[in-house]
Amino acid sequence: MNDSDIKKFKEDIEIILFQKNKIDFINRLINDIIYQWKLPLSIISTASTGIKLKKELNLLDDKELISSMELINNSTQELSNSIDEFKYFINNTNNTSQNFSISELFEHIFKLLNIEFFSKNIEIKKNIQNIEIYSLKNKLSLVLINILNNSIDSILNQTISNKKIIFIKTYKKDNFLIIEIKNSIKILNDESILALYDFNVTYEELFRKAKIDLYLSIKIIKKFLNGDILISNKNFIYNNKNYEGTSFLIKLKL
Repeated sequence: MNDSDIKKFKEDIEIILFQKNKIDFINRLINDIIYQWKLPLSIISTASTGIKLKKELNLLDDKELISSMELINNSTQELSNSIDEFKYFINNTNNTSQNFSISELFEHIFKLLNIEFFSKNIEIKKNIQNIEIYSLKNKLSLVLINILNNSIDSILNQTISNKKIIFIKTYKKDNFLIIEIKNSIKILNDESILALYDFNVTYEELFRKAKIDLYLSIKIIKKFLNGDILISNKNFIYNNKNYEGTSFLIKLKL
């Protein structure tokens, strides 16, 4: 096998990995939506059963009926919004650059992931400026969700006494958009971080040493978004407590 064949083979493997990453992403979104639907469906069931029972006992007055119907309507709106957010990401397959606001993009991401943050007691510290950028929106959203999902999983898989926190900050520097995502614990050790940046590493080594979705995220930023990303382990202090976590610094040209 010559160098050209090897390069073509690696490109084919990466296409397969990209597709697998997207399927994993969709499966996770579906599970999140199922979780989000449980409470509103329970509210609708309880409210409608209560209305039926009180009507049969002639105990239902107009005020309580209106209140219950409003509760049902609000719950159905919540269900509808969950589906809209899911469709927003699934249908966002536009592979051409477009203008969009980074704060709006994060708003959609938070709507999808908020239930995970809440149910797993993860605190999000946001400092997101309303900055317009011309880029591939769907590719950037996949990268950001990959990073946040890794943060969620790593925080839950480790026993820590400190609070579970993810810090997110966006700002302009020179003519670049800077996105910082920082976690209260380490996601990767130093060896795994080095493996992510070694594009000659074998896939067997990559699966063993690091996380394939973060490897693909680096490739997306460098290859499709013409940007850069620095991943590093850092110590920092928040509210007089010391944290040893992983930092993601994304740099995209405006």
